[in-house]
Amino acid sequence: GRRTKKKSPSHEKQAHRRQTSMSSLSRPLLDDAEAPRPKDEEHKAVEPDATKEEEDHLSWVELGLLLFGFSSPSGCVGVAYSMGAVGVVLGPFLCIVVTAATCCGALMLNAMVVALNPEPADGLEALGAQIYGPRTGLWGRVIQQGNFVLYLPVALLICAEAAQGFMPETYLRERCVDYYVVGTSLVCFALTQVRTLTGRAASMLSRASLVCVAIVVALLLWIVFTNDPEDYDDAANERPSGFRLAGNPDVELLGEGSASTRRRHRRGWSKLCLGASTTAWAYVPTFLTVEVSRALRDPRRDFEKGLALSASLNCAVFVVVGLSCVVRWGWDVTDPIMATDIWPSSEPRSKALYFFWFVATAISYAFSSMALTAACARRWLPDLRWDTSRTTDAAQPDDDTPTTTTTKLSSEEEQAQNKNAPSASAVRAAWFVVSVPPFLLALLMAIVVPSLFAMLAVTTAATVPWVNNFYPAVLYWRFTRQRASSSPPPRTLLAVRDDDGDEAKVAPCPDDPPADHHRLETKPVYLVDRVPARLLVGFTLGVGLLVFVACAIGAVAKLADHDLRGPVAIGCPGWRVFEDDLA
Repeated sequence: GRRTKKKSPSHEKQAHRRQTSMSSLSRPLLDDAEAPRPKDEEHKAVEPDATKEEEDHLSWVELGLLLFGFSSPSGCVGVAYSMGAVGVVLGPFLCIVVTAATCCGALMLNAMVVALNPEPADGLEALGAQIYGPRTGLWGRVIQQGNFVLYLPVALLICAEAAQGFMPETYLRERCVDYYVVGTSLVCFALTQVRTLTGRAASMLSRASLVCVAIVVALLLWIVFTNDPEDYDDAANERPSGFRLAGNPDVELLGEGSASTRRRHRRGWSKLCLGASTTAWAYVPTFLTVEVSRALRDPRRDFEKGLALSASLNCAVFVVVGLSCVVRWGWDVTDPIMATDIWPSSEPRSKALYFFWFVATAISYAFSSMALTAACARRWLPDLRWDTSRTTDAAQPDDDTPTTTTTKLSSEEEQAQNKNAPSASAVRAAWFVVSVPPFLLALLMAIVVPSLFAMLAVTTAATVPWVNNFYPAVLYWRFTRQRASSSPPPRTLLAVRDDDGDEAKVAPCPDDPPADHHRLETKPVYLVDRVPARLLVGFTLGVGLLVFVACAIGAVAKLADHDLRGPVAIGCPGWRVFEDDLA
């Protein structure tokens, strides 16, 4: 019979070298083809302790809970206002579209993080500086860190109002909310000492936040379905009923009529814009994408799954809670819904809802505060190694270094870093010191700013659509153009057959392939690779522009209309500094 020609070891080494030298652009195709590796490589690849590696990385479930718990405590009690103002059909549609555009922005950011590997603590600034330059990096720092700075005092106020809600009917409950701000701020500051968004403690906080949000939603629906608005016969509690499929009953074309009618129609349009803005600020995974992406085992697949989990939870809460409240109580509910005039604030279940809402909001404050403190620590103490609980590097790097060499070098570098690393107590002490200035600034703003929710409306318009949509789309477009111009086009992959006819390796296609090659049908592995960049960027920018217009109109209306703005005051009775209660 025919003798099989045995391959020489040098031939195998050359084939392996050709396989490992493929460009990073064609690496997804290689992964999809599932090329077999030699058994000795497979044995070496699993040499590190799998259990330790599992503990050192963030799972996709933990990531999904973290992204959902970042802003869901405020969203779950405000979606009823959004649904009533926007409409019971237009509201869910808008929520799905805005959430999809936000997910596109997060996916684009994550793709750039995996390719460029910026410093996680630097956030959006690092990506902008690498792709466009220092000025774009400064823009990213302002919109990301500026949002954190201006959101923290609002979170303290929400925590204070929640604590005031579950207090018993005593003299202490009637005290000014500023006293509660000071008291609850200590709890929020203590949670900030968790120190890392990707540690085990942060994972436990994410789970606790999900449980608290689920309890808040359950109690809210229980109260809504067991309290009929018709049972309140007081004339002062007569409220508009009904709803619309798109818009609200006060949304009419501005035409002739009395001054009060025109003012009511303007307020209806303002509420519609404010309700539309809720779909944007209630889900903001892009604010944490750079910080948490590199802590995942597979920064692309795991991020996609975690993002899908958080987006599904967000849409489910919006639709279920929003529709239930609007159908039961009518369209004109407040944000939060507990401020509605028919809310039974004295019932025990209401107090329980306030308690769990307080816990979830305090955790949300901690996540924002940790991201802001990490950025401050990176600038003030750049040489100190902060994260000692989890790795911030990906388990599968994008370079062409073999797996065994990468693992060896990583271990050597880790040992060298551990020799010079400060003790855990020194890191905790340094973090405590760095976290004090952001905390004191938030506490001061919570007491001094006359209308925090008006400030939040302006902050939303100035930061949320920019971080969710504009910034990722602009960077990703430049990133894809640079990569297309600097990298060679991806080559077709061929399956190489050995002399026995068995499929042995996957190799780039030469211009004239020999007869023992056959073409493999390959397709992109990751979601962001399956969508053309032009379509992805266009969709994200288009939705972002609509969101920005709605947020800007809502912010202006919040500042100009005293009925939307509410009372404005600085200080408490006895030491009132300023008061403008026109409502």
